[in-house]
Amino acid sequence: MAIFMITIWHPYNKMMDVANIVAKYPNIPDYITKWRILSTADGKEGVKNYNILYIKDDKIVDAEIYLARLMQEFTDVIEGYNYKVEVVFSGSDLQKVQSVKLA
Repeated sequence: MAIFMITIWHPYNKMMDVANIVAKYPNIPDYITKWRILSTADGKEGVKNYNILYIKDDKIVDAEIYLARLMQEFTDVIEGYNYKVEVVFSGSDLQKVQSVKLA
């Protein structure tokens, strides 16, 4: 299972615009097995959201394409909308990384 973290920033006055776009996509692809969203105020930067997504290993490329297209929906319409996608490790995956020997 791959884990993506998407950090999103947008102005406070664009919250309804964001919600309207989100409402257009009530279903997520089945290869995204879990999607959690956490939000907070981020001072002058506006709203900051952390999105944690769990992706099936054999569908990582499909998820990357889906997310790039989805994020384009927001950046095309909402001035000041910015995002960053990162692959992150769970604690158990990090332990696996530490045990791998490099050639």
